[in-house]
Amino acid sequence: MLKQRFVLGAAIAVLLLFFVGYNLNITHEKPTITPVHTKVEKSYEVTTQKCTAPPTPPKCPTVVSPITTSETLDLKSVTPYATIRQQMEQLAQPKPYRTMKELLDLPSTFRVGSPDFGVTAVVSMYKRKGHVERWLNTLVEQTHPPKEIWFVFFASPLAEDLRAEILAARKAYLDKGGQIPILLVQGEVQYKYWGRFQLAMQVHNPYVVVCDDDSIPSKKYFESVLHVMHTEDYGRGIFGTKGTSWRNGDIYYGPMSENPVHKERIYEVDVVGGSWFMKNEWVKLMFREKIHSWLSAEDFTLCSAARKYADLRCFVMPIPPTEPERWGFSEDYVKISFSGDTTGHVPGTNEARGMVVSKQFERGERRMDTLQTFTKPGIMAFADLNTDHLFLHELLTTALTENDAMLHFATSGTGDVVPPPAHKWRTFFNHAIGRDYLVAAKNVSMIGDTPYFFDMALQGSISTALIIIGSNPTPATVSAVLTAQLRGLVIVNINIYKQSSKDALQRSNAIASLATVTFNFASDQFPTLRETQEYKKLQEVLRHVVQK
Repeated sequence: MLKQRFVLGAAIAVLLLFFVGYNLNITHEKPTITPVHTKVEKSYEVTTQKCTAPPTPPKCPTVVSPITTSETLDLKSVTPYATIRQQMEQLAQPKPYRTMKELLDLPSTFRVGSPDFGVTAVVSMYKRKGHVERWLNTLVEQTHPPKEIWFVFFASPLAEDLRAEILAARKAYLDKGGQIPILLVQGEVQYKYWGRFQLAMQVHNPYVVVCDDDSIPSKKYFESVLHVMHTEDYGRGIFGTKGTSWRNGDIYYGPMSENPVHKERIYEVDVVGGSWFMKNEWVKLMFREKIHSWLSAEDFTLCSAARKYADLRCFVMPIPPTEPERWGFSEDYVKISFSGDTTGHVPGTNEARGMVVSKQFERGERRMDTLQTFTKPGIMAFADLNTDHLFLHELLTTALTENDAMLHFATSGTGDVVPPPAHKWRTFFNHAIGRDYLVAAKNVSMIGDTPYFFDMALQGSISTALIIIGSNPTPATVSAVLTAQLRGLVIVNINIYKQSSKDALQRSNAIASLATVTFNFASDQFPTLRETQEYKKLQEVLRHVVQK
């Protein structure tokens, strides 16, 4: 996907800078690089025409971005806060809220019946019996029917009844000449809500819809979703029957909504449920990170990972009041739902979901309420050492008041940063690189993983500036700086320490070349650093970058 290729290319560029060995003596002066040219020493003869060696080419000019210091910085050349804010807000801006008619009027590349849009339907059964025949009929009667239907259940107390019901329905369908393969997948291991998605990773059709057993769709639902999925505005999305935004858990979109407006239009949300309609390759995204609870929250895990790793959004399909054939559920949905093990009615599921949502935000997440929550200018600080963490906090709180800006902090989790009291930062992100897998993070994993997490932290806080101590950085620090630079943020770099190694020097130089401005302090100035003119200029710059 585009974002993955984008970040991969950036990571490769940083890796080359670190390890290939451009041992440039980058200081605060422009370095000189002597190019190497191949010189042809002798003439040569081709048929009857005699050629001579070309003249020695001129020296190639080397373009190296000069490092901007406090002395050379022109504040007028710094990208204005309003410009960066607008760019960041666009990332969090939801897609238009359209009615079904408006959606169907949009140009779409979808074609009903085309094998290019083949769907596998995965229907999870557990404790609800008596609905299999109805399920089978509604699927095969879709105006764009699935190419395969999988009925799945695990460790069900009604296993024998469900098995008999599925086999009987399949036989009746095939006896009537039905051509769609009907598969039964069952097991004794309790995979809870996750097993159906683990199976869905292995479907062979380009699209998959995973369905709760209470969300029985109407006959034009598949056609409607695929049409919308192949429009320009909604082409990168996972579509569901219902959904909500995590901070507004009492506001539902879909059949449970009490607001007619929330039913009749498509809504972008933090999480979708009831059914999950997507490309088959997207399912695996939910297993890229640590599963914080196997009890529940599979929907939050899928949707969060989709945003982070593939820039996918989540949409609840509209419920047109005059076209029930396009609904993603039946009229007796509520009755069916409350007859089984609906999430929230099963002990422990609400607690598990709350914990997972908290972990996701701590790692780095953008939510639907971002624009409403983070209205003030935001500055993000990044550090992997706790001494740097504390220094940056003191610097920012001294230079800025709560009325000036919201102060955010992020760490890769590979250092010794200690989570502060709640009042220290407006938001505190710990990406936990490596820690979630109980391994020590390698340099490459720090470089490769940090952009995904840190980019979501920047988006989720609408930060417009980054401040770091770049004099002795970890690989994750360089990766964070590169991410901020690609997003167009103002980057304020502080040099205090002497580099501890050659690699640290190269990383420090890389950061200085990417930063908007670098402030240099001698290490012996540290005890009186706050009294220096450089420190006062630093505070001035910080106040400037948050001016509306």
